[in-house]
Amino acid sequence: MGDGGIDLDDFRWAFIDYGFQVGKEDAAMVLAAFDKDGNGVVDLQEFLSAIKGKLPAPREQCIFGCYNKVAKGAQAVSMADLAAAMLLDEEDKAERL
Repeated sequence: MGDGGIDLDDFRWAFIDYGFQVGKEDAAMVLAAFDKDGNGVVDLQEFLSAIKGKLPAPREQCIFGCYNKVAKGAQAVSMADLAAAMLLDEEDKAERL
């Protein structure tokens, strides 16, 4: 979608990209479960709440970085992206000790 949210087409293609053949109607039902405000777009907070509930701030920042990359049009989040996000999380932890 490119504006920080995931709409129905983005949501459906995410399933397809991971090997799940999902029709538009089924994707719409799943999207509705995530889309708590009913605006047709899943924002980061709705996404996080649906998959995990309340997260510690460093973990939320890591997930936000990955989510933001995909929401801005990236086809995938690579292992290098995850490693970089996790490294930043680990450095943050080390600084607090």
